[in-house]
Amino acid sequence: MENYFNFTKDSHQWEGSQIVFDITKTYFKTQVRFTHVGLTPKSEWYDHCTDE
Repeated sequence: MENYFNFTKDSHQWEGSQIVFDITKTYFKTQVRFTHVGLTPKSEWYDHCTDE
């Protein structure tokens, strides 16, 4: 995946990764989960993109 952010130090850190959207329907709600496959703890933005 390419990114065109001008506010990151490394504009290539997303290359080779992908964004996955999982949509789950529940009784009265819809849950959307975004997963950035390939984002690693070494990434500049990992701490901002994970709840671990």
